[in-house]
Amino acid sequence: MSTLPESSITNLLRPYLPDVPPDLPPKLSVYLDLLLKWNARTNLTAIRDPEQIVQRHFGESLFVAQHLPSATHTLLDFGSGAGRVTRWLRATFPLAALDTCDLREQDLRFCQDAFQARTWVSGTSIEDLQAPNKYDLIWLGSVATHLSSEGTERLLLKMLSWVNPRGLVVMSLHGRYALQRQGSGHFRYIDDSGWERIKAGYETAGYGYSDYEGQKGYGISLTKPSWIASLVERLPSARMITFSERAWDDHHDVIAIQSI
Repeated sequence: MSTLPESSITNLLRPYLPDVPPDLPPKLSVYLDLLLKWNARTNLTAIRDPEQIVQRHFGESLFVAQHLPSATHTLLDFGSGAGRVTRWLRATFPLAALDTCDLREQDLRFCQDAFQARTWVSGTSIEDLQAPNKYDLIWLGSVATHLSSEGTERLLLKMLSWVNPRGLVVMSLHGRYALQRQGSGHFRYIDDSGWERIKAGYETAGYGYSDYEGQKGYGISLTKPSWIASLVERLPSARMITFSERAWDDHHDVIAIQSI
């Protein structure tokens, strides 16, 4: 027996996809059952409530997908690591030209071998970054979470210069949940003095940042939705498609920004 009736899946999807194709709920029902089965054995997602999975994983993904160019041919996983998101991009876009970049060449060699990605080594200077291509979609997971407000703004502008018209830049941010995690003692992102600096900036300016101890220009940041929305609002050639708190792994907030 299915975990959720197909009619319930349809109703849960309607805020994200008003005209739900009739063949979609049966397919998602099968996938939902499979996901819940395997999630009981290994940690595939921190979201375990079936209705929340339909809304947060399926609904929000379908909403953003509507804004992708009709023909999505070129993708970039910026700061890919060893491909934790690259694998899903390749599965979703099997015929697309997929690029990955990172600082670790060993990780890039794995992405090249496992996902047939074209790889290039990035750098720590945002101004000096150069892409070998223009992209329909760029994903930045756990990148801005380690940058100052100035660094995040410069990086976003750089990424928007790399996307085609109507292309999307999708990136993750630390938000209220990260604030709650360290505040409750359940997780420690940074030393206590650094955390106090981050909280002060977050509360007064909407963006808090501190370097890791002993490192310069690399640390931990917290971002209010109002700060990132204000940044997008100042960019005449960009618009915010969606913002969702704790959308990635029930941890990072995610924003999707379209070049116009």
